[in-house]
Amino acid sequence: MSSSDRVTIDVDKRRAALKEIDDAKFGWYHIRACLVAGTGFFMDAYDLFAINFASTMIGYVYYGGKTPANIDLGLKVSGSIGTLTGQLLFGYLADRLGRKRVNIE
Repeated sequence: MSSSDRVTIDVDKRRAALKEIDDAKFGWYHIRACLVAGTGFFMDAYDLFAINFASTMIGYVYYGGKTPANIDLGLKVSGSIGTLTGQLLFGYLADRLGRKRVNIE
């Protein structure tokens, strides 16, 4: 099987899965899909928002009022890098292992 055949099969499988969702009557499955997607978006946004407050608190606790610029920058950049790395890694794992095998239920 060539790589183009495999890509065609993957595209066909994805289209079939999306068609099943599109054709289904509105119900708990749709609500659950929206909640799962919304929760992921909320968690990413919250992490990136909360790092500003955490950096300020670290400054008060460990540095007498103000976090040094290099540490402040490192904290904020590490939050963004962690978010990007997590999205890429877990997206890859979900595509390779399948959504059901990664799901913790």
